[in-house]
Amino acid sequence: MPEIKFPELVEAEFINRPNRFVVECEIVNDDDLKKYDLKDRKVKAHLADPGRLTGFLTERRKIWLKYVNKKSRKTKWSTVLFENIQANGYISMKSTLPNEMAEIAVKEKYINDFKDWDYKQSEYTVGNSRFDLLLGKDNGNELLLEIKNVNYAEDNIAYFPDAVTKRGKKHVEELIELKENSDYETALMFIVQRDDVNKLRPNIDVDPDFSASLKKAKEAGVKIIAYKTDVSLERIKLDKKINLEI
Repeated sequence: MPEIKFPELVEAEFINRPNRFVVECEIVNDDDLKKYDLKDRKVKAHLADPGRLTGFLTERRKIWLKYVNKKSRKTKWSTVLFENIQANGYISMKSTLPNEMAEIAVKEKYINDFKDWDYKQSEYTVGNSRFDLLLGKDNGNELLLEIKNVNYAEDNIAYFPDAVTKRGKKHVEELIELKENSDYETALMFIVQRDDVNKLRPNIDVDPDFSASLKKAKEAGVKIIAYKTDVSLERIKLDKKINLEI
């Protein structure tokens, strides 16, 4: 099972989000104050998910941070996990992790849909567009795989997106175009960074245009799959394939 380990994490409580990429929070444990030589419990942390995060940003919600002491950074902390209030668990908030897990999963032949394909390259450019992964076969066939990060869910159903995504719609339309008018195979994979879901739906109420494009992609033969993850304080693992309702 593809796995990415987390560094040592520090428990905190969310206070507010002054901008898309920063959260203000309060360190919980006295031992962490001593360990990191902190004079104030309140710290600012980088948030690597600039989405709307509907329902996440409730005051005093538990979050977990990692310490990053680099002179080039404006903050010395990064947000790693949010408390999953719905399921008494955790939700990973690092938007780049799905790409990392997908690459590992392809290399390890973990995903049945891509077992016949080999990893060739990340961030592969075709024309004016860049795709997350390029896969290939010995016979010369190639597949472009786009990965989408998901963390919003209600009643055990994951939804994407949580805000209007013109960029996401463009990606889907490019996959359709290449599927129909090139030699590339194309695929889209949603990775849900939580374990309390059993299906995924496009968020029609939030972004009907993306939902319509996703339906067209399915009809055009673009392979579309979704996986959930198993998240703990120590690591995140790519878990099981979940149903798609498009």
